[in-house]
Amino acid sequence: MSLTINPLQPFVLKGQADISANYLESLTHLYQPIIGPESMGLYLTLMSMPTTVHLDSRRLLRHQILLLHLNIGIKELNEARIKLEAVGLMRTYRDMKSNSNPVHQTILYDLKLPLLNQAFFQDALLSTALLNQLGEKDYEELTTLLTVEAIDEDRYAEETSSFQKALYPIQVNEAATKVIDEQPDKVHNYAPGLEYSRFISYLISEGINHSELSEELKKQIYAIHDIYGNTESELANLVYLAMDKTTGNVNLNDLKKIAQRQNKKAESNWQSNLQQDQLEPRTKSNRTSRMYSKEEVEDRRQQLKAQHPELAPEAVQLVISCEQMPSNAFLNKMKQAKKTFATDSEHFYIRDLAEKTRLSEHVVNFLIYYLLVINDRPNIYKGELQRVASEWEQEELTNIPKAMQYVKEQRKKKEIEQKQRENRSNYKKRGQSQHQEIIPSWMKDKEQSEQQQETPQTASQPQYSEDEMRKRLNELIGEEGDS
Repeated sequence: MSLTINPLQPFVLKGQADISANYLESLTHLYQPIIGPESMGLYLTLMSMPTTVHLDSRRLLRHQILLLHLNIGIKELNEARIKLEAVGLMRTYRDMKSNSNPVHQTILYDLKLPLLNQAFFQDALLSTALLNQLGEKDYEELTTLLTVEAIDEDRYAEETSSFQKALYPIQVNEAATKVIDEQPDKVHNYAPGLEYSRFISYLISEGINHSELSEELKKQIYAIHDIYGNTESELANLVYLAMDKTTGNVNLNDLKKIAQRQNKKAESNWQSNLQQDQLEPRTKSNRTSRMYSKEEVEDRRQQLKAQHPELAPEAVQLVISCEQMPSNAFLNKMKQAKKTFATDSEHFYIRDLAEKTRLSEHVVNFLIYYLLVINDRPNIYKGELQRVASEWEQEELTNIPKAMQYVKEQRKKKEIEQKQRENRSNYKKRGQSQHQEIIPSWMKDKEQSEQQQETPQTASQPQYSEDEMRKRLNELIGEEGDS
């Protein structure tokens, strides 16, 4: 819990110093957009307060004087102080022995000099916070304005006299080249909510060589997490987007900009979806996935039968199942139906696809079903997921019935090509067994699905039949709706 001060509480100061023009420039242009004018005024006021050298002989001041000088209330003063602490301009201590009552205990403010321009832009947390506050365009203009161009030493030739060099060697003025007088304290602690090992596992799943990651990149990752609250998988995706695919290097400046753009876009999409939900009823086709009531399931069944009379009853039920859950929840149910669980990598692949594709959430759910059940894959594989999604997007499969029809046509096309290859072959290997592909029941025409298959299948069956998987899925979704 943050310390709350009162107007009559005494305080003393430490670390006061004359602020040069360079520090004022950094305070005004870099810190002030983050902390605001009241925190800026408090910092300058404390820096200019009269005080003696020794701590034990310092004059005791009361916070009431700060309220008068800044013309603000005690609440605003507390908020301004907390912001100064957050950006590392001040550290606050309480004298536990000065009074038995905490309300009257003396406060010590240890003032710190601000980082100069170059050091500020190299600080992951502060520079990311400034970028988020200003936006990319103004941030770039400010960076250009405050960055002092390095001298190109290759343009200059040595002209110093050798005699002079021998007799009067030039002494380097260390004080002039020192950027800051003392090492600044760490501005922030690494975010406890971020599991860096989990972040590394997502990088590995993306094929990124994590052994090449620098300490600067690690600091930037924590800074982005602090500012935007991105998850480990989202951070891994940001690194992937900022990485040069040729060299494998990650440009930290690009990473900050991509993070800012992605999070601003996500915030904008959230606001847009919120407004859309307020303007349009849930029954429209643009609704997000949600569980249906029993009445809604029946209404949706009748609607699908009317709109798509070619669909078999099993296909209608599958469409309804795919419409009722977000993709990651649907993935969980599908893996449960296969008597296993969805891995972190699979969830990352699905979230990553959702950010890239124009396919609806319902179609993505059917894509998951297609890969795990129809193709009988044990897991979702990134390459296959993105390849099929790209193919479906190019074919403009905007709803599940279209996707079902496309899968059916592709299967028929594959069967025709297979028969043509068999007809062109001159002989068959002795003892070679004939492979008969199992056709899912929902792929059959409505009339075919109503006929019972009297002859047993001789081809090798998957571990779980498509009908059994669909039945398990419907049971699991039913449990979700009842809970």
